[in-house]
Amino acid sequence: MTWQETEPAQTVIVDTVSPGWNYLVATSDPSQADPDFYQTWYYNDPSGAYKAPAGDDYDGPAFTPDNVSPLGYASPGSYISGLPLITRLDQPPTPRYTSYFTKFVDGGARGFANLRLKVFANDAAYVYLNGELIGQAGSFPEGATDVWNQLSTNSAGMTDVDLSGLVVPPGPNLLALSVHQDGNSSSTLGVEVLLTGDVDDGGDLHIVRGPYLEQLGQDQVTLSFQTDVPSYYAVLLGTSLRDLAERVQDDTLDVNHRVSLMSLTPNTKYYYQIFAKDGDGHTTSTRPGELYTFQTAPEAGTLPAPMRIWAVGDTGYGWSGSQGQRGSYPRSVYDAYRGTHLDERTHVWLLLGDNAYAEDGQTYDDQLQDALFTMYQGLLENATMWSTRGNHDGTVDTEPDSYCDVFSFAQAVNGRLGGVRSDNSLYFACDYGNVHFVCLDSWDDPNSDDMLAWREDDLGATTQDWIVAFFHHAPYSFGAYNSDVTCQMVDLRHRFVPMLEAHGVDLVLCAHSHTYERSLFIHGHYGTNYDDPNQMDSETFNPALTSAGGNVVQDGNGSDVGGVDASGNFVEGDGDGVYRKAAGQGGQGAVYVVCGSGSSLEQWCVPDYSNCTPVKVEGDCGYVSSTGEPCCTIDGGSNTVNPTPYPAMAASLHVMGSLVIDVSKDGTTSTTMHVQFIDNNATLRDDFSIQKSY
Repeated sequence: MTWQETEPAQTVIVDTVSPGWNYLVATSDPSQADPDFYQTWYYNDPSGAYKAPAGDDYDGPAFTPDNVSPLGYASPGSYISGLPLITRLDQPPTPRYTSYFTKFVDGGARGFANLRLKVFANDAAYVYLNGELIGQAGSFPEGATDVWNQLSTNSAGMTDVDLSGLVVPPGPNLLALSVHQDGNSSSTLGVEVLLTGDVDDGGDLHIVRGPYLEQLGQDQVTLSFQTDVPSYYAVLLGTSLRDLAERVQDDTLDVNHRVSLMSLTPNTKYYYQIFAKDGDGHTTSTRPGELYTFQTAPEAGTLPAPMRIWAVGDTGYGWSGSQGQRGSYPRSVYDAYRGTHLDERTHVWLLLGDNAYAEDGQTYDDQLQDALFTMYQGLLENATMWSTRGNHDGTVDTEPDSYCDVFSFAQAVNGRLGGVRSDNSLYFACDYGNVHFVCLDSWDDPNSDDMLAWREDDLGATTQDWIVAFFHHAPYSFGAYNSDVTCQMVDLRHRFVPMLEAHGVDLVLCAHSHTYERSLFIHGHYGTNYDDPNQMDSETFNPALTSAGGNVVQDGNGSDVGGVDASGNFVEGDGDGVYRKAAGQGGQGAVYVVCGSGSSLEQWCVPDYSNCTPVKVEGDCGYVSSTGEPCCTIDGGSNTVNPTPYPAMAASLHVMGSLVIDVSKDGTTSTTMHVQFIDNNATLRDDFSIQKSY
């Protein structure tokens, strides 16, 4: 087979978090300063010379140039639901009507077809491409025109704009939006855009999923992608963008491609480029650049530079379907993370389960495409993801494209990435630097003797500074579920938590409840529910220090920068101090986190046993709900702070968001794990650190 390396295809044309946006907040009619403003502000003339403030022929109001989206304004201390404002504009005085946003779009040498445009507009917007009105987000009165004081009739939220038959031409293009309020006293206005497409090559071959990275280690990584028709592939690889000298090639026609890149150098940045060709000779490829890079893990036990972990759970409500019904905007969680960490590499990405829900008539694979592979473009290509199976992932194994078909952890399962061989794709272990990651399967059989025995072997073998365990169901939660009487949660608490703590686990990450809950620094809280139906496990939590017979290893919230107040806001100031423990010893405390608010929120569970008598079930599950329901009265509503939190919790928040975890090492004296919960408005909502001394 002869390969012809053609002009690469590009998937994302305009990303939700992207620089280069210009804006104008109109406090009066801009045509008073520029009589032809409404005919020129969105116009890109054939020469490519946009009539902008820098041009000689633009005499209208000056746009503020080169800002990062999403953009908008809100009252001081307030936010736009579902839209993290990376660039916060000055809120104009009332009356408030319309703001204007423009951005150049590079059409490359061939332009783009098969366009897909998504617009978040608060409250509604007209959308232009090169001076042509191509659609709108939200509603306007019948017969309305795009003038500065035109009000909309509703707020758009996230909207698909139909671009059937349209293309982005080659060369410079101008995307422009006028964002209108639905009332002249409205206090918020905002916008973000995602525009995707395929290189307009006239062919039938496109990369429709990925590329995405899996199973990264010191000397290897797996590169996966999917094409819309069967194709061959070649992957070019190198440590310099100008010298992609290594080549991996497969001449087998297929749509699903998993490429093992082996014999790599530890702690090294690599660039890669994918070429694909179908049986009719059509070709496509990725564009070489910083997006398509990865960095191999450092040698085990070392940490030459700080590492970044991003953890997010229950992300399965994507662009479409149920996310709209639930009134949440999953993209905002991702954008908030990227907007605050735009120039920093994510070394490890943990998905805490329920990556798709297979609801609203969609298959699991369809919704996974929407909620993962479309949602997280910009991260999939350069950060390695590790996933644990959730209950919604676990109910679709009969589908052809089930969880285990999409996610491959074979290298970790075989014990080649730092853990002990498990021979089971649903539980495994791996190392990155001085951190040992342990994935358990909490859905199918958390009571598995095989998994328990393997976990004992693996934890006994690791010599890493840190142990991070992640699985879907939480051992402690009064979020949307009652962990006292939910079988998987009871099993994990009674059989796995004691073993994790005995081997020195530091951080346990879970999801399932679509809330955020974070424990104190605790040890030894397992409960008696196996034997006594009259006392719930949560009632056995002792808030005294372990030195006095309790379950708290060290008092305080674990932060040296502030704490969560009674309203659920993080207030900077004097914190209680970081948690401290010695390296290499078990039983010195761990923090348990429920981070299941990656795509939606659920109401709080207030434990209620009046119509839900716990009964003993077969096996070792203990006393659980007799009805299968969670033994809750859902009257906690959506209060920001849980009115009846699990007793071991330091924070319980009804807030969408994700965890940012930074691990650093101070020579041979100490190592620190710093954990932050960032909400979907890019605001810090919780903070704690664990420091280990050698």
